[in-house]
Amino acid sequence: MHFTEADIFGLTETVVGAVLGLPIETDARPPTAGCGEALESGVDIDGGWHGTVAVRAHSQFVRLAASIMFRIEPDAVGPDDLADALGELANMIGGNLKGLLSEPSRLSLPRMAAAREGEGGDTAAVCLRVAMLSDGLPIEVILRERTAGLVNA
Repeated sequence: MHFTEADIFGLTETVVGAVLGLPIETDARPPTAGCGEALESGVDIDGGWHGTVAVRAHSQFVRLAASIMFRIEPDAVGPDDLADALGELANMIGGNLKGLLSEPSRLSLPRMAAAREGEGGDTAAVCLRVAMLSDGLPIEVILRERTAGLVNA
C-alpha cells in the first residue's frame, strides 16, 4: 500500500479539525523547517503495511492541543499532558491510515520518540513526510516503512 500526501493531509486535517477545532494548511517549507522545539510520538502498523506513523509538532502546538483536549489552561499543561495529547493525535491519524489498508492490520500503542532523525532507535526508512501548519505552528506526519514483521520496541 502506498499512501499519498493527499491521504496524510486529509486525515490530519480531519483529526485536528474534529478534535481540536483548528485548521490545517500545507506548509511549503521543507519538512521539519520551523520545528526547532519539536516533540514526536508514533504508532506502528503491522499487517497490510509495516511501518511507523509519527507525528512531530512544535512544542507550542502540542501544548495548545493538550490544553484543548484536556480543557486546562496552557500554563497548567505538564509533560505527561504533552505526551498524552501528541500520542492521541498519532493514534488517531495512524488508526485512520490503518483503516485505508485492505488487509487486516494491528496498531500499536503510541510512544514518544526523539524529535530528530536518527535518535530514538527507529531505523525504518522514511517513505513520506507531509509538512503542515496549524495555528501558525509546524506539524509534520512522517511515515517510516519497515521490512515486514520487524516491530520496533
